Amino acid sequence: MATRTTIAPDKAVVPASMSHEDLMGLLGQTGAIATGGEFHRLTLKGGLLETDEGDIFPPRKDGPALTVRIVSPPVMYNAFFLSADEGNGGFDAGRIGRPDLNGRFVKKYDDPAEQAKNASPTNDVFDDIAQAAGKRGDFKGDLQVQIVPDDGNMTGEETIYTLTLSTTSIFEWRGSSKNPSAGSVSDENFIVKLARFAVKKAVEAGADETGQRTAVLNAMTSLRLGGVIADVYLLRAQNPDKTRTWTVISFDPVHIEPVDGGAPALSPGDTPF
Repeated sequence: MATRTTIAPDKAVVPASMSHEDLMGLLGQTGAIATGGEFHRLTLKGGLLETDEGDIFPPRKDGPALTVRIVSPPVMYNAFFLSADEGNGGFDAGRIGRPDLNGRFVKKYDDPAEQAKNASPTNDVFDDIAQAAGKRGDFKGDLQVQIVPDDGNMTGEETIYTLTLSTTSIFEWRGSSKNPSAGSVSDENFIVKLARFAVKKAVEAGADETGQRTAVLNAMTSLRLGGVIADVYLLRAQNPDKTRTWTVISFDPVHIEPVDGGAPALSPGDTPF
């Protein structure tokens, strides 16, 4: 019978593990994770977009407020801000016997995988809060972007910002159940504009109808993999009686990175979200 020599633990040769930098670099090359620097926030304040480093991007009449690479599409959720001061639109967690949670956000994600990934004692009480409040909170979405420099040259190491979209900005992105084609203030939402942009580029390249369909699916794949560049506009919206106005964040695609041959394209029925 063949025998195998056993190496004593103190004599065993343990291969050196990949460094964290090498591991993250490899994952970035595969498109499995977003590459870039530290995570920061890009926030809509008073009709302007502002980074947490103090850079300000106001609306412009002659062009976009800024241009971004969409690192990942919006992650959708409903949310409440927990606060003892319900006069400012918050919900007092003391009403469900958890005043210790005030000062935090509680979220319920559309995607169960995202809910599991963001499990916390706060998010776990969302259903109790929604029942007590008699509503599902505010509908929002967080997407990640990198700001494209003025010269258009990106290194891939630009800061990644999280940008929270309000309900109307979400509708501007993907439409609503009442009108899945239009945005909240634009004739077409971003997803439809991205599809039309892909078709336009395919037609310019001489693609037939089958090629155009493939181009649309590849555009959705590119969006999911962080390969879409878009101009960002700050548009004004108002209620029907014109007594209230607010700012809606709108995106127009300007570039779609070709899908790598090794990356699976979306098929009909798949979703980039």
